[in-house]
Amino acid sequence: MHSQNVCFFVKLIDMKKVLLVEDDPITQKILTHSLGNEFEFTVTASLLEAKKIISQPNDISIVILDRVLPDGDGISLCQHIKDTESLRHIPVIFLTSSSAENDKILCFFSGADDYVCKPFSVLELKARMLARLKHLTRKIYTTNIEVDLDTYSVFLKEDQTKSEINLTRTEFKLFVFLIQNAGRIFSREFLLEKIWGQTLHVNDRVVDTHMSHLRRKLFKSTLHFESLRGEGYKVIDQGLSTLTKLRAQTSG
Repeated sequence: MHSQNVCFFVKLIDMKKVLLVEDDPITQKILTHSLGNEFEFTVTASLLEAKKIISQPNDISIVILDRVLPDGDGISLCQHIKDTESLRHIPVIFLTSSSAENDKILCFFSGADDYVCKPFSVLELKARMLARLKHLTRKIYTTNIEVDLDTYSVFLKEDQTKSEINLTRTEFKLFVFLIQNAGRIFSREFLLEKIWGQTLHVNDRVVDTHMSHLRRKLFKSTLHFESLRGEGYKVIDQGLSTLTKLRAQTSG
C-alpha cells in the first residue's frame, strides 16, 4: 500500500503535463499512445477550449499546437500564451503540415519555441519536447521560502541562512498545489479529490488537519494560509503584493 501511495505522489508531481491542441484524431492517438506513459496528455481540438484549459490551475508543462484548427489559427493561442505573464514560461511547439518558410517565421514571431512538420517522427518530437523542458527550473520561490520539486524539499530563508522544513509527502503535495495557485480559493472537497484522490476513504476534516500542520511548520514564513468560512482555503504571500514564482530559467 505504501509503494502505491509513493507511485501516485511521483506521478502527480513529476509527470509533465502536455496540452495537445490538435483536431486530427490519428495524430491525437499516435501521441497519446506513444508518449502516454511519459507525459500526461490533455487533448482538445478547440482553441477556445485550449485557452480555458491553459488558464486553469492544472500545471501544463508544454503545449503541442496545430495551426489549422476548426475555430481558428493556432498562432492566436501561441500569442495569448506568450503575452500572458503567468503562462509565457510554457514552451509551445507547433506541429503542423506546412513546411513553408513563411509559416515557420510567422510561428516563431508569435513566440513559438519550436516547429515540427507533419509527417513527423514521434522520437524526434519527444526529443524536442525534452530539450524545451530542460530549460524549465523545478523550483518555486516566495518571499522567504524555496521549494525544490525534484527533491521534494522546502527551505526557509532567514538572515542569509537557509534551513529545511520537513513536510510529509501529503503535506508537500498540498503545499505545492496551494502556492502554485496562490490567491485562489479551493474548497475542502476539491482539495480532497486533488490531493488524496477519489479512491481513498477519508473525510474533509483531513484537509483541516493538514492545513493546521502547514501553518505550524511554516509559521516563520511570509505565507498566510487563510480559511474562508463556507468557501475553503487559499494561500497568500504577505511579503509580496502577488506571489512570485520562478517559472522558467535557462540552465547554466
